[in-house]
Amino acid sequence: MRANMRKAPAPLLETEPLRPAVFRGRLNRFAVACVLREGRNRARAATAYMANPGRMGEMLLPGVELLLAPRRRGRLAWEAVGLRWRRRWPGDSPRVVFLNAARTARVAERLLEERLIPPLADATVVGREVRAGESRIDLLLSRGGAPYLLEVKSCTLVEHGLALFPDARSARARRHVETLAAAGAGGAGVLFVVQGRADRFLPDFHNDLEFARAFGAARAAIDYFPLALEPTFGADRRLRFEGRPRPLAIPWDTFEAGVADGGLYLLLLRLARARRLEAGASGPRDFPGGWYAYVGSARRGLGKRIERHLRRGKRHHWQIDALRAAADGVKALPIRGTRRGECELAAAVRAICDDSVPRFGASDCRCPGHLFRFAADPLQTAPFQQVLTLWRHRL
Repeated sequence: MRANMRKAPAPLLETEPLRPAVFRGRLNRFAVACVLREGRNRARAATAYMANPGRMGEMLLPGVELLLAPRRRGRLAWEAVGLRWRRRWPGDSPRVVFLNAARTARVAERLLEERLIPPLADATVVGREVRAGESRIDLLLSRGGAPYLLEVKSCTLVEHGLALFPDARSARARRHVETLAAAGAGGAGVLFVVQGRADRFLPDFHNDLEFARAFGAARAAIDYFPLALEPTFGADRRLRFEGRPRPLAIPWDTFEAGVADGGLYLLLLRLARARRLEAGASGPRDFPGGWYAYVGSARRGLGKRIERHLRRGKRHHWQIDALRAAADGVKALPIRGTRRGECELAAAVRAICDDSVPRFGASDCRCPGHLFRFAADPLQTAPFQQVLTLWRHRL
């Protein structure tokens, strides 16, 4: 080997060898149930710590492969460090996702050390977990002799080339943006470490409209650095971040359409047992136990419409109000945007449901109905997640 050949750069982050396990369910924000593989025909149940409070509903589905490491401290013996999964999109390839959101700040430090973020090429890290207002900011930099606050966010939601953050409502993330905006122009920024093949980035106005609006309001005051890196999982069973990050564009025209707060929604309702309910002018109807998905729309004020659906004890106006009053659980899934398509969305849900309720919620259109029944929680199934994701991208 030639003596002057350059050594390959060290990975930005590298884990110890990891063990595969099968995800079974989420116990709380920081613990997951899984099955640990032990040889060809042996397996045992295990509970693993997961240092990521994100929802990750499109990935954390029963049967997905987790990557575990022994945990040296704490009550649980294992930590879910990563996962491997594949979407059922045409041409889609398996993705590797790093789950420890806290350690993503170390990836950011390495990017700064290697001068891989050109706008921050003159910056050096001088502090970590710095108090600013009511928040703690990941990194304090010295940039041209002046202090610069940099918050680091791990972004795992990437679909059809678009990265979205956060994937669930996060008051903490909104406070971070507002705190950094108060630092003044040129003195603060947010680095989004995007895990996946993306070319665009947006705040997720579907899941967290308040964060998205804070993001837009801070546009002139702080810097945004969305950078895409693809973690890999090698034959040595180590997960790595390596290579050069790709800067992502922010399509502000799409952003403006999303924060306008109009669009479609899916309302998920759970009936623990069969009920006979008065459903508007159609009279009493029998509803078997299970999960129900209702498709609705609001050209403006989508947030207010959803808030009304979630409330109990209101005067019944729509057919869905009677089912909402009887439901044992309810969850709203907004699909914000300017494109109309309530009946098209209803057709997409009808194609994957177990049953539908004739003419329910379709008094002003020619659809067979806008209410659909599932025997089990549809959020825990890939087909429902695919419909939700596809429609969020279409709008």
